[in-house]
Amino acid sequence: QQFGGSIGGPNIKDKAHYFFAIDRQGFDRPVAIRFNRNVAGVCNTAIYGQIIGGVDCLSDEEGDTAELLDNTAILGKVDIQLNTTNTLSIRYNFSDFTGENFFSTAGGVAGTVQAAAEDGPNLEANTSHSIVVSNTSLIGNNKFNEIRFQYSFEERPRLGQSDDLPTIVINDTGRFGKQWFLPITSDHSRIQITDNFTNLFGDHDLKMGADINLTDT
Repeated sequence: QQFGGSIGGPNIKDKAHYFFAIDRQGFDRPVAIRFNRNVAGVCNTAIYGQIIGGVDCLSDEEGDTAELLDNTAILGKVDIQLNTTNTLSIRYNFSDFTGENFFSTAGGVAGTVQAAAEDGPNLEANTSHSIVVSNTSLIGNNKFNEIRFQYSFEERPRLGQSDDLPTIVINDTGRFGKQWFLPITSDHSRIQITDNFTNLFGDHDLKMGADINLTDT
């Protein structure tokens, strides 16, 4: 499912305007977990005499589950005409994504039947915030200057659904256990200051500027 909407208009006539938009997406697909051969009676207790890694019989890992996705994106923006030569713009972006049981990105393939246990796919999330403030100035009749500031922050945790069981692959059967590279936690922040200057003269345009972009992970 996907739906959303937007609204915009003047706060103050000919002086300030606003715009707001939201978008929502939801995805829910049933998935059946079926190993590639009959695993009835294939149990650790029968082989080793004890439960290994929290999984006893492989048949217990079969069943029905679902691939799930939830995503929200929000944009808010205000433009203010400060005077005849300066326009201030403020923009805020937000996004929030969560996903569960993405078999196609966990060493499997997209499909409604998987030969992989539910503890194998990832739990993924991505939350980000960004605010941008800019001012555009008209200098005389032929010069423009824009100065822009941005701050953004993003969190991207990727977790396994089994914390203590490594990836185990049985070639003619299937796979269970979390991915070997998980968990991954990745947080990013950014501070950016940009200035662009434009000079129009005769048949020529002269543009110059500077960009300071500081990132932290």
